[in-house]
Amino acid sequence: MGMQMLLIVTGASKGLGKAITTGFCCMDSSEQQRQQLDRLHVVLAARSANLLEELGRTIMHHNESTKVRVTLSCFAVDLSDLDQLDSHFDRMFQEVNLSGFDRVVFVNNAGSLGYLGPCSSSPSLTGMKATIDFNVTSALWLSSRFAQLVQENSNPDTQKVTLINISSLLAVEAFPTMGIYAAGKAARDNYHATMAKEMPRIKVLNYAPGPLETDMVEEIRAAPKLDKSLKPAFDKKLIDPQDSAKKLVDLVFSDKFESGSHVDYYDISS
Repeated sequence: MGMQMLLIVTGASKGLGKAITTGFCCMDSSEQQRQQLDRLHVVLAARSANLLEELGRTIMHHNESTKVRVTLSCFAVDLSDLDQLDSHFDRMFQEVNLSGFDRVVFVNNAGSLGYLGPCSSSPSLTGMKATIDFNVTSALWLSSRFAQLVQENSNPDTQKVTLINISSLLAVEAFPTMGIYAAGKAARDNYHATMAKEMPRIKVLNYAPGPLETDMVEEIRAAPKLDKSLKPAFDKKLIDPQDSAKKLVDLVFSDKFESGSHVDYYDISS
């Protein structure tokens, strides 16, 4: 019997989240890991129902000609709404039995850019709180709930569990006028590194995908208070999200990383 895999991706409808989803779900059938896969259940969460449905059709169409049995659950939810976060999580996992899978991969990707400008001129306390609520509190709570679920419902003898926090170079290096976003990434990195020490049952990866050509970078390019020294780095053509996603997928399946480590796109050989 082939491998039974569960994939969960937040912020899956566009950008890197979409690329990671298709990277895992639409791998070439000649790849070794794809040949081993018999069943794939995919749980996707994002704000846009239309974009999730479109992505779902892409996944199902790709797998029509393969031997992989694919099932899909899409949840149009706002993960920045902390009052509803627990109920959203419960909905996502209410019909999923973790112990029924050989491989479980949770990609904690959802987040926002927030305010770009000097730390001394953040626009409002409300705005800062909203960004931190989404990028930090929501992300950490989702990982915490997932870890609890793994402890209660998984089989440590037969199952491999991977938790991927989408990080950034900004988690480890200061960039002027990007302080709030960087603070969120640094907090996420440290929390997930701590989880790795506390829970050897879960293999944890902080993955920095590199500067990507996405809608988010268009926001950065248009930001009126972005430090001038950063403009050349963002004005050039950046990394295709699909390229970064492929490196991540290959790394996860190779399992050649230390749990809790911060791995950058440029650290991985092609």
